Amino acid sequence: MRNLHLDAVRGYCLLVMTINHLHVYGLNRVSQDTFGFFGAAEGFIFISGLVAGSYYSRLAERSGEAAMTKRALGRARDIYLTHIVLLALMLGGAVLLLPRDPASTHMVANHDWVHTPPPLTTLLLAATLLVQPTNFDILPFYALMMLLVPLLVRSWKAHRAGWVLSLSGGLWLLSQPGVSASPHLPSWVDLGTFSFFAWQFLFVCGLTLGYLHRSQAAGAWFTSARTWAVVFPLFGLLFVMRHARIILGAGFVDLRAAHSWWVAKQTLGPLRICGFALFAYLLAQGFIWYGPLLEKTLLHRYLRFLGQHSLQVFAWSIMVCYAVPYSYQRLGVVGSRSAQIALALIGVASLAIPARLHAIYRERLRVPAAPPPVELPHRAA
Repeated sequence: MRNLHLDAVRGYCLLVMTINHLHVYGLNRVSQDTFGFFGAAEGFIFISGLVAGSYYSRLAERSGEAAMTKRALGRARDIYLTHIVLLALMLGGAVLLLPRDPASTHMVANHDWVHTPPPLTTLLLAATLLVQPTNFDILPFYALMMLLVPLLVRSWKAHRAGWVLSLSGGLWLLSQPGVSASPHLPSWVDLGTFSFFAWQFLFVCGLTLGYLHRSQAAGAWFTSARTWAVVFPLFGLLFVMRHARIILGAGFVDLRAAHSWWVAKQTLGPLRICGFALFAYLLAQGFIWYGPLLEKTLLHRYLRFLGQHSLQVFAWSIMVCYAVPYSYQRLGVVGSRSAQIALALIGVASLAIPARLHAIYRERLRVPAAPPPVELPHRAA
């Protein structure tokens, strides 16, 4: 897929994750795992790995491995600092805005942020990535993966991609429930929604495809009609299994409702990976066939714009996900679903603000400063 389409998909994932985190029932019914067992988080992490694999491998070829390493570590630093600044803002807002009554729930805008340990202690623990509050788990994961990018790119250049994928897949397998014993961690450790050892597999797969996409053309099997004819029925089967109660009636079991480890989000269950892989293939085929038409649509351009400024948009979305639910209480619309949907849509629409500001900032960096005016010598009278 072209980078334009990758940015559009990443923008869509950012949009859907924001809607999901707002917990508005009328919107969540549309956006929550619409295409099967997987969600927008899988798409965001996979696409991020795909873009990183293509970009940093090209940078290593053009400017050398030292420049590639410097850029990747700088990106990891920016993501980590963004995580810390956002966390400090949210904790500061909680201290100033929420009641300090010990009997209160001490939640930040209806999210489970218990203020024990105290905010400063929570910030210090989050800085070491030992505590990851709600909505603050993707950025630390992304920063850790960016630290590994230089090592991964060097491994592929040394023709060790098979070893890297085997190790990554082995870590994913060991992270599954029942395969290995769960580690005994202190009660105050909260590693968030995503298990790093499980979700790294999705990022590494995306990184590998991004690297291979630059080094060789797609195989004949990828564009084969026979492959599409096999993938589409398999994805349809998983789709029906996921939405069995809606499609086939109430007598069928919804695996998501059963909380099966096969579809567990934290450990990236096998059905989530399989369903996402099939959907990604079908989506890539769709962009190959209809990409030029999609690029002309306003929706594609808008999503692409969000995806091109993913870090800024994601940071803003976290603030939206805490500010909008808090506004429900301040405006007294907790019992009005229509008012909540309207406020949520305003918050989602505001995602374009950080993208526009970052685009203006980058444009100003590219424009060279105007040279000082040249004073011509005065002509002698």
